[in-house]
Amino acid sequence: MSLINYFKPVVTITPDEVREMIKGKKPEEFCLLDVRQPKEYERGHIPGSVLIPLAQLPERIGELDPRKPIIAYCAIGGRSRAAASILQDGGFEAAYNLKGGFNAWNGLAVEGPPETGMAYFEKVDKAEDVLLLAWALEEGTRRFYEAMADHTEDENAKKIYVGLKEVEKNHQKVITNLYYEITGTTADAVTPFYSKYLSEDEMEQLMEGQMKLNDVLAWARKQDLKRVLEFAIALEAKLYDLYFRMKGKYKELAMNKVYSTLEAEEKQHIDLFTDLLEKKL
Repeated sequence: MSLINYFKPVVTITPDEVREMIKGKKPEEFCLLDVRQPKEYERGHIPGSVLIPLAQLPERIGELDPRKPIIAYCAIGGRSRAAASILQDGGFEAAYNLKGGFNAWNGLAVEGPPETGMAYFEKVDKAEDVLLLAWALEEGTRRFYEAMADHTEDENAKKIYVGLKEVEKNHQKVITNLYYEITGTTADAVTPFYSKYLSEDEMEQLMEGQMKLNDVLAWARKQDLKRVLEFAIALEAKLYDLYFRMKGKYKELAMNKVYSTLEAEEKQHIDLFTDLLEKKL
């Protein structure tokens, strides 16, 4: 079965739809979740919203009530889409993404990242399937960083992109070796292991949950560095959430150790981008 079946789009709704959804409801009957940085929140936010920066959401998801509808928002909709996906993964059935984010809420026209859902797990009980999906996500992220390193003129960002491109390669090697170990297969010098399950086209779609890498890059190259950093944080947050959830899920000590290591490294990536974003705010 193709791993495409493990992807589910998040529900994106417009500001007008959100206003209609919460009209007449008491504040305790729903949750507006701001996943931006504290500095962004202090400059302005939707009244009554709760602040949990995206990077902190996986470990703070227990602070939210899964019985309530949750509308996540950020600046333009990229980070909040990742947040809504993370909430779905965590069992929140009514998790929504505010299209266009806080800017759209205030009536500003914005061009957010291409619309789609992000990685989603449902009844993925085979370790090798998780590893295949992890590999594909790492590959999409690597391609994105490689292209953005060639595009950006910001030297600090370029160094981070180049460094993380190499890190993603190392992650793929770790995942590949673990895949061969648990499946009892060996490396094929001609056919990469993932191509037995995913076509090149499917793998590219998996980069952003059925979104083409070329579409992402076409959008990113028209944005300022701040917007690209927001998108990069969303990418890393999905990988972080994946490894955060997989850690401790399996009996094999080797697998749990790998997931713990990858989780810690993804958190470092988020912190790198967050620090640079804070400087650009």
